[in-house]
Amino acid sequence: MKFLQDLRFGLRVLVKSPTFTAISVLTLALGIGANTAIFSIVYGMMLKPLPYDDPGALVYLYGAKPSEGWDDSSSSLPNYQDWREQATSFDDMGLYFDRSYNLTGGERPERVRAVRSTASLLTTLGVRPAQGRLFDAGEEEVGRHQVVLLFDGFWHRRFGGDPAAVGRTMTLDQVEYTIIGVLPPAMEKAWGRDDVWMPLGVNLEEWPRGSGAFDVMARLRDGVSVRQAQAEMITIASRLEEEHPDNAGWTVNVRPLMVEVLGEEGQTAMYTLMAAVFFILLIACANMANLLLARGNIRQKEVAIRTALGAGRWRLVRQMITECLMLSMAGGAVGTLLAYWGVDALLAMLPDDVPRKDEIGMSRAVLLFTVALSAVTPLLFGLAPAIATSGVNLVQTIKEGGRSASEGGARHRGRDALVVTQIALALALVVSAGLMIKSFVKLRMVDPGFDTSNLLTMRINLPAYSYSTAVQRAQFFEQATAEAASAPGVRACGAASTIPLGGSSSWSNVTVEGFEPTSTEDTVHFGRLVVTPGYFAAMGVPLLAGRDFTWQDTPETGRSIIINRRIAEGYWPAEDAVGRRIAWGQTDDPADELPWMTVIGVVDNVRHQGLDREARPEVYEAIAQVDMPSMTLLARTVGDPMAAAAGVQEAVWRVDPDQAIFSLRTMDDLIFEEIGPWDAMANTLGALASIALFLAAVGLYGLMAYNVSRRTQEIGIRMALGAQSGDVLRLVLRKSLILTVVGIVLGLGLAYGLGTLMQAIMYDVKAGDPMTFIMVIALLLAVALLATYVPARRALRIDPMDALRYE
Repeated sequence: MKFLQDLRFGLRVLVKSPTFTAISVLTLALGIGANTAIFSIVYGMMLKPLPYDDPGALVYLYGAKPSEGWDDSSSSLPNYQDWREQATSFDDMGLYFDRSYNLTGGERPERVRAVRSTASLLTTLGVRPAQGRLFDAGEEEVGRHQVVLLFDGFWHRRFGGDPAAVGRTMTLDQVEYTIIGVLPPAMEKAWGRDDVWMPLGVNLEEWPRGSGAFDVMARLRDGVSVRQAQAEMITIASRLEEEHPDNAGWTVNVRPLMVEVLGEEGQTAMYTLMAAVFFILLIACANMANLLLARGNIRQKEVAIRTALGAGRWRLVRQMITECLMLSMAGGAVGTLLAYWGVDALLAMLPDDVPRKDEIGMSRAVLLFTVALSAVTPLLFGLAPAIATSGVNLVQTIKEGGRSASEGGARHRGRDALVVTQIALALALVVSAGLMIKSFVKLRMVDPGFDTSNLLTMRINLPAYSYSTAVQRAQFFEQATAEAASAPGVRACGAASTIPLGGSSSWSNVTVEGFEPTSTEDTVHFGRLVVTPGYFAAMGVPLLAGRDFTWQDTPETGRSIIINRRIAEGYWPAEDAVGRRIAWGQTDDPADELPWMTVIGVVDNVRHQGLDREARPEVYEAIAQVDMPSMTLLARTVGDPMAAAAGVQEAVWRVDPDQAIFSLRTMDDLIFEEIGPWDAMANTLGALASIALFLAAVGLYGLMAYNVSRRTQEIGIRMALGAQSGDVLRLVLRKSLILTVVGIVLGLGLAYGLGTLMQAIMYDVKAGDPMTFIMVIALLLAVALLATYVPARRALRIDPMDALRYE
């Protein structure tokens, strides 16, 4: 009942002060809305449980070889079997790998992405089918593995969501598979963009221990920590290293599933955004506290009268906190609308391959967070002003006849401290945004080593049942690239096993003729790619020396290779690299005959691993000399690449109408996937920094305007005694600049700390980048002067006679 009375009274008070109410609601809406928007991202990507039984107990087991710098490698089947038999830290363990198949039986062949796993992986995850059943351990065996589970999206796309699809067959690589079930919709969002799930179907006895091609997941036993499981797996790995020569130097890393979903960079981005919006909320609360302290002076007579009528101090504090709660709830409601728009804008900036992007949105959990934040926030900004305002001197206030009682020094210092805090927090946010924007600009200006414009890419994987020999596969790509090059709107065409930004090339150790490593640490490793003739011309990669491949570069003519500039400059800096020889592999015996390959050309460096990574030393091999069934075809077009896509596909189908074409994308799409997260991060931090700067400016303006109004008499007397405009201006500006400088000094350490947190997601920018700090400090000083300009102008217009009659 008393709470309802407080609400009614508070509503009347707020309605009578529409300007104060509107400013307060807008300030809180910005703070709460920013927190809501970012929490929707953090919750969707980090906090929302994955659709597995107790996902917090799930871990990945990775092979690691510290001497080579590998810490998340795939594992072999024999090692997996030993881990499963010997480890006691896990309830269960499963293994899987990915591959793709040609699906036939429709109008056009389709490439489907498949997960092939042990049955134990499904039980480890705790997956339950939405339709049908799961496969069992017996169906893992070769010859009994022709069963398949469908992901929900593929089920709807291919079968229209018909439950009768369970029991039908589908033809994958000319083998019939029986559909036994459909996975739940949540599984697709959690696992990835695969189409089907199949039994392992691998002969375990024939798989070598040294071949790591599988990923392993396990479920921790109750009461077992990741640290304990890690210690046990290191012991097991040491034992296997002694027993098997192929395991020399290998150990095991145990990592929680949720850590792996986002990766280190994703988690760093989330922590940075969480810190940024917390700063926004603190700035908004500091602004509100200053507003309430200023308004408390106006309400002193009201408080004194209520005190004289018997209201206790707690009763007055409760009333003021109730008013703050009403403001906060209104701000939360407006902030929720702002968050809806903010989340939509951010999702539009993110590429589709960002982990758990589909989970981001204004869910029930996010709305509950907003309500809770709106309920707690009043205590942050309202409690101290309420206590200060309720503690009036009853006799003095009533005796002054409604004039504002003078503030004490403690209250002045408190208001100044709030503004200093705002400036320090704003500095940290604006610096972090500046660092991220500078990082993004630098990344965008990186030369990838090829011409990115008007480039169409599509993946082709030749099935063994149609192309059983290396010669047949090479002939297909020769004909396909020639046909595609003649398609309407196409200027040039080529193909490669790995394209820039589309994945890493393989990494192999080599012997360079004439170069003798002095230790195992000097072991030479080069990237390895397979390309067709015309690939470099189609990609716009400059040929610096020698010649390109031709279709006459066959095994009979001798192994020929093209190297990138990094190899040429690293091993033959003052000599011609053409004619030099390189061999895959190493030997300590000079009598061993290595399979030497002759360098016929040198091309410029290309960043295959990403724009943020330097180009590696890389070797290109001719497809006519190396067996490569899976290639990406690239077509350089005259105009929009997608406008030429249909013609290029038809050209490939003229060579083989049963060949599936998949991953049809433009190079612009790949660039967007590469830099999209940086772009989104820079824009988000920029928006948050703008909000922080605006709130800090408003806070500084409010304080200076209040100080001018409070010192009207003093300024009038000074001007009556002969003070000039410049003297008055310096009087007003001095206080503003002192507070701003103190805030900047205090914020420097905070800004550096936030920059250090962001270091993992920045490219070629240091946390203490001096130019960014200088520019931000200059910006803050300019904003502070601008925020003080209006109160300063008001002080200059004060009439001495009016000021002497003030109050």
